[in-house]
Amino acid sequence: MCKSEIFATILQTVSQETEIPPEQILSRKKDEETVDARYLLVYMLKRNGFCSSRVASCIRKDIRTVNLILTRFEARKSSRRYFGILLDKIKKQLGNRGF
Repeated sequence: MCKSEIFATILQTVSQETEIPPEQILSRKKDEETVDARYLLVYMLKRNGFCSSRVASCIRKDIRTVNLILTRFEARKSSRRYFGILLDKIKKQLGNRGF
């Protein structure tokens, strides 16, 4: 499976679990639900072998934004209970796909 297919699969899974359309996740919207979905997407891409610069180009943000998301990920997870639940559901669903 190539990187573009992995990206599409992860984006679709995050979209499905968060109930936020992919185009909204990749947009500039900054409401809490969209930002949560974006954080989850970035984390899962990084966890599946994407380097920060590749993640940045995939989500159409700069590398500084990606690094900031990764730095703040654990704090967001510990402060928002449902965020952790979504993360577990996404990990479980993607774990069954073999990457």
